[in-house]
Amino acid sequence: MRMTVKEFCVENKCDISGIYKKIKRKEKELSGHIWKKNGSYVLDEEAQELLKPKFERGLSHRVTELEKENVELKEQNADIVLESRQVENYINSLESKIDKLESEKVNLIKEIEEWKMRSEKSERELVELKEQNEKLLREI
Repeated sequence: MRMTVKEFCVENKCDISGIYKKIKRKEKELSGHIWKKNGSYVLDEEAQELLKPKFERGLSHRVTELEKENVELKEQNADIVLESRQVENYINSLESKIDKLESEKVNLIKEIEEWKMRSEKSERELVELKEQNEKLLREI
C-alpha cells in the first residue's frame, strides 16, 4: 500500500527529517520506488521496507523467519502424528499376534501334558507286559 512520507513516519513512529535524510542516502536503492506527488513524497512497499527503522526491519524479518519455522514445525508435527498412528497400529497388530501365540502356547502345553501322560501310561503298560512276559517265560 502506498503512503506519503508523513504517513510512513506516523505509522513507524520515526522522525520525518531523519527519513528525508535516509531518502537522500538511499537514493539509488529507492529509484523507482519513490516519487513526488502534489509536493509530497509517495513511497511504495519496497521503499517503505528500505526506510523502516532497523529495529523494525529486523523485527519484521524475525517474525517472517518465525512464521516459516512455525509452518515447518506444523508439517513436522503432522508427520510425527502420522508416524505415531502407524506405530500404534503396528503395536496393536503385534499385540494381537502375541495374544494368538499365547493361546497357541497354552494349547501346546496342554497337548504336551497329554502326550506325557500317555507316554507314562505306555511305559507302565510296557513294564507290565515285560513282567508278564518274564513270568510266562519262567513258567515254560
